[in-house]
Amino acid sequence: TRVLEISPVLGDRTGGTVVSIRGDWFVSSMDLACKFGNHRVPGKFLNTTWIECVAPALDSSIPSPINVTLEVTVNNQDYSNDRVLFEYQTPPAVIAVVPDSTTSGSRIRIEGVRFSQRAASLGLMRCRFFDSNILETSVTWLSDGVI
Repeated sequence: TRVLEISPVLGDRTGGTVVSIRGDWFVSSMDLACKFGNHRVPGKFLNTTWIECVAPALDSSIPSPINVTLEVTVNNQDYSNDRVLFEYQTPPAVIAVVPDSTTSGSRIRIEGVRFSQRAASLGLMRCRFFDSNILETSVTWLSDGVI
């Protein structure tokens, strides 16, 4: 079994991120599993080149962000050894939005903590606004504390 790529490549440290894994030689098996670092979780077989696994929570004593290897087994004995990395991150927190109200199409500044440059560069960090419609937009990362 071989892991070629995963998506997404990062997720919340509290777990629950559904990770799609592309590889070779996957088989439908009761022993199909993924290992995030040292934590084993069941896998979901989609076909011989795609499976899914749900990332487990990161132990609270481990600081994040942190990269762990993601490996796959189909027999609960032999794991892939492809050193594909999954990054656990602590979710960002918003402290302020400047200005606090504006018209549609205006730029705003969001201040907070733990804004990930990697997540922004991969298009995984987005802003969502709620009005009569839901509008989701990309962000420009300026620092760990400003987007």
